[in-house]
Amino acid sequence: MKKLLKLVTIIGSLILCNSISSQSVSANGDIRINALGVELEMDVKPFVLKGRTMIPVRAVSEALGAEVDWISNGEHSEVSIEQPYEKEIYIGVGKNSIHSMSIFLYEDGEYQYYTRYRVYLDVLPVIRDGRTFLPARVIAEELGYYVQWDEENKTVIIREDYLEGQTYKEYLTSKYPDPYTWLPYLKEEFEKGILEVGYIDSKHNIKYEKGWINNGQGFYIVYTKEDGKWRPFSNVNVKTGWNHG
Repeated sequence: MKKLLKLVTIIGSLILCNSISSQSVSANGDIRINALGVELEMDVKPFVLKGRTMIPVRAVSEALGAEVDWISNGEHSEVSIEQPYEKEIYIGVGKNSIHSMSIFLYEDGEYQYYTRYRVYLDVLPVIRDGRTFLPARVIAEELGYYVQWDEENKTVIIREDYLEGQTYKEYLTSKYPDPYTWLPYLKEEFEKGILEVGYIDSKHNIKYEKGWINNGQGFYIVYTKEDGKWRPFSNVNVKTGWNHG
């Protein structure tokens, strides 16, 4: 399964973005993480990057019951986070990291590789002291939990119940309120993916038509040109990159 996932992810996500070294890192005092009422003991320290609290992927994910793996083919590396029989998350890591992560879902306990969506990352993954870091909200909220920042105690609190503040998805919606405005990089990734697998041979052979809106997220109907005629090919969510045809 993981080999198939790796192939699908690489095909759908070959877009090069800014290297990690170009991002500014802020110096901080010790930041703690409390996951579901337990303060985590970690051999690496969280830090703040471009206003985001970066936390170690493995330590936090495993504390939330997920399984973490590292995948590399020499040119492309990624971290996988799996909630058994629920979802699998794949995040590209390194200087050629992409600005989104891919989420593959299970349906009725069975893996459905074609049911997927993306989450835009405004801060790229970072490797520090041999550990991979991501923004706290991105990891926790995709695993179904909520995040709160305790400023007084410099603590990231991950909990099952929602208290206050804006979730990461709410933040994205407020930043790009027009339901038909693509989140950055998602359109490019979608078109790159269908070019790579041969569904189209040129971006000139694809066009979009507004379809419907669900929960503030716009869906385009995607048409491809075959034998001089435009035919419906797929539906794509401009906020997540989720597509199905």
